[in-house]
Amino acid sequence: MTAEANVKLTKHTLRLAHTCMRMGWESARRQEHHNIAALGIFRQGNLVEREAMSLFPGKRIGSTGALAVQATSNALLTSESLLQQPAFEIAGIVIRPDVLETGCVHVLDVKSGKSVKDKYVLDIAISVAAAEASGLSVEQASICHINPAYRGGGEEP
Repeated sequence: MTAEANVKLTKHTLRLAHTCMRMGWESARRQEHHNIAALGIFRQGNLVEREAMSLFPGKRIGSTGALAVQATSNALLTSESLLQQPAFEIAGIVIRPDVLETGCVHVLDVKSGKSVKDKYVLDIAISVAAAEASGLSVEQASICHINPAYRGGGEEP
C-alpha cells in the first residue's frame, strides 16, 4: 500500500486547499482525532441538519459514495421535486449539499452558524460546482441559517 492510498479528499479538504495548498495537502493525509468540544460541535451540527431536513421534506439519498451518486442520478430521472443530501461526484470526490430543489435547480446548504462566513460561501460554491459537473444547470444557490434562538424541542421557529 502506498502512502497516497490513505489520502482522503472531502469538501473540508478542498476548502482548506483553497485557503492554503499545504493545509489542504496535509489535511488529506492526516487522520483526525477530535476532542470532546469538537465532537459536541459536530453533534450540534447534526441536530441542526435534522431540524432543517424537516423544513425541507423530500426524498432522502441515504447511501454513501458511488451508490449515493447513482441514487441521486436515478432520483433526478423521477418526478421528485426535492432531494435531501443528494450526492455529486467531481474529480473523484463525492460532494453532498443538504438540499436540491429539482424544479428550478436550487442548491441549498443549511448551517448552524449565526452569521455568514467565508467558508460557508466556499462550501456552497463547491456544491454548485459538483452539481454542475454532474450535468445540472444550477439556477440558484442559498445558505440557510437556523434561527439561533431555536432550542431542540422548543417553541421558536
